[in-house]
This record gives sequence, structure tokens and C-alpha cells, in this order.
Amino acid sequence: MTDKGKEKLTIGIVIALVTGGLAVAAALLTKPSVTTIVLPGGESVNAAEIVALQTENAALQSENAALRESLTAKANAVPEMSSSPATEALTEGAITTKSPTVQYLLDVAPATNDHLAKSYSSQKSGNGYFEMAGKKYSDGIVWSPQIDRGAFSIHSLHGEYTRIEGIIGHIDGAPMKEITLWISYDGIVKHEFSIRGGMYPEPLILDDLQDVKQIKFETSGTKGSYSQFGFANITIE
Repeated sequence: MTDKGKEKLTIGIVIALVTGGLAVAAALLTKPSVTTIVLPGGESVNAAEIVALQTENAALQSENAALRESLTAKANAVPEMSSSPATEALTEGAITTKSPTVQYLLDVAPATNDHLAKSYSSQKSGNGYFEMAGKKYSDGIVWSPQIDRGAFSIHSLHGEYTRIEGIIGHIDGAPMKEITLWISYDGIVKHEFSIRGGMYPEPLILDDLQDVKQIKFETSGTKGSYSQFGFANITIE
């Protein structure tokens, strides 16, 4: 048998086995020069075309497998979202029990001076709660700026903390006004935020408190009438 005849014989056997046609395989064994296969239904198929299709299919399967491995690796690499009492309150929407391992600003550094501001601490005073976006908070500060008169609260940190986190927003039922909130470290304004009436509560994080001895939260006055804004579940570390 010539080399060309052996090649055609090999192709014929592979195609016959793949298609499951034993009768076709037998025909190819007896006729090594066959290049066209007649399927049981009577359809004629070129053997070389079937080999090419099988090769292409194998390549596609390999590519799909590599893609699945890549997607799985990316999915496993996505980090889980960290949580805190502040962010948990946003998702769960209720007054939460204080964690014994978490410190709250109003417990460790209550306001040493304030104006048009009220502090809430369920641990020390149990003096009620305030609401933002329909959710009740029993820890935090409520600023009540008046027409052209701002509110403020001052807290002593003694350089012992590095981070403050809480939820800031508009108090339910208060007039819809817009104010500016300034946050000062040791008498120097470090952050400025615009707070809108009716805004949905948002996390506020201060992670640059290294060596800060005193922090002051101060609002601008309002126009036309008073308003109220809250800073809730303020953790400190």
C-alpha cells in the first residue's frame, strides 16, 4: 500500500469511528482510496471536510475551557465588601445593638462645646432617637442650623484616634434646605461637604485623623427657614 493510500485509510477509520458508522468503517477498510463517505441516510460527505470540522470543533472546545477557567479565576479574585456598624445600618435600616468591640464617638469623645446641636448616645443617656430616610438612629449628632446661623459641635480626640466613620443625611420632616458642612482638625478646615435637604443618607469616612487633638463639625446657616441634618452611628478607632 502506498503512503497516500495509508493516509486515506487512517482518515476513513477516524471519521467512521467518530460518526459511529461501523458499516462505513468496514467499507473504508476494504477501500483505502475512499475520500467520500455515504452516511446511512444516503447523504454523501467528503472525508477531508469532516476531519477539518472535527479539528475546528476541538479547537473551540479548548478555547471555551480556557475562557471558563479565566472567568472562574476572576470571580474568585473579587474581594468581599467590608462591613461596619455604619454601612450595616444603611442596608438593614434599624437601630442596631452596639457591638462591644466597637467604639462610638459620642461615648469616648462627647461634645465639649456645641451650638444648635444635639448628641444622642444610647449607652450614656438613652435620650431617644432621630430618623433619616425612615430609619431610626439612637447614636449620633443632629445639627439644627437656623437662618444665617450655623450649628457646630467640638470633640476632643487627644491624638489617640485615626479614623471616624458614620452616616450623614437629612432629618426626616425637617425643611428641605441645603447647607455646607466644614470639618476642622485642630482649628484648620480639612474637609468641606455640601448636604442637601431630602438627600439619601450616605457614609462619611474620615481616615486622616493621625495626631489630631480636636475635631470640629460646623454647618453654614440656612436660607428662609431652619433645617436639620444628622451624623449617625459614628464609630471611632
